[in-house]
Amino acid sequence: MANIVSVENNSDLIIELHKKSLEKFKSLPKNCQQSHCYELVYIYNNLANLYTLNFDYRLASRYYDDALSELYDCYLNKDNLSIDSNQLDECQYRINLNKIYLYLLMDDKKKAKISLETARQCKNCDMLDIAHMYALMGESRKCYDLCKYENYIDTSFSWIWSAICNVDPDFLYSQIDGDKKQAQEIILDYQQELECCNDEKRKLKIQEHIDYHTNRLEGLDIWKYHISIPSTSLEMECRSNLHYFYKCYLFGCESCGNLIEDNFML
Repeated sequence: MANIVSVENNSDLIIELHKKSLEKFKSLPKNCQQSHCYELVYIYNNLANLYTLNFDYRLASRYYDDALSELYDCYLNKDNLSIDSNQLDECQYRINLNKIYLYLLMDDKKKAKISLETARQCKNCDMLDIAHMYALMGESRKCYDLCKYENYIDTSFSWIWSAICNVDPDFLYSQIDGDKKQAQEIILDYQQELECCNDEKRKLKIQEHIDYHTNRLEGLDIWKYHISIPSTSLEMECRSNLHYFYKCYLFGCESCGNLIEDNFML
């Protein structure tokens, strides 16, 4: 997730730099382009995100399609790439999620649902992501059905918790009670450790832990009475959760397959 304020304030410059990257890439020798074609996927996806933030949804849609088209070529050429198939699968999944955010911003739930089904077929699919999308679409029951067997859902997923609250508030309150009990047990353990501790530095660290979990406990009490309403608007939730791809540009990085020197630097 990018710093949305920073991106929005500099979107024109970032778009210009991405387009220069495209020009530089296409001037590389063909063999270099083929072994690093996934970088075009990154660039197209990021451009699509930037146009989404600029409310140019037509161009955003085009660049997401370009990203997926280029990704298809990467799969065909995967034996010659400097990244593995799992990373390509992750790209495919994240781009499809980005398309769902775009369609929700366009108020096109039909296309959003089609992209959601595509995302569900991806190897790297995370059911909490899918539940989040159902919550954004107003499909509270489907969201709840995916979440009720999850061991833990962070309180930051306010749209998911709001959907769960709409369907089964008792489930929600039992989860909160469980989190509160856990926080109380952790605080008690640290308090007992504090009583036996003779190291002043360690005492300070223990007290920090106690303060953190005490604040968390108080926050759960407050959160319980506000969770029926998501903490963000649909527009902000979509715009702030767009996934960007970044790359290591350290020369000679073996794990990323980077060039040894900059004769063909992007």
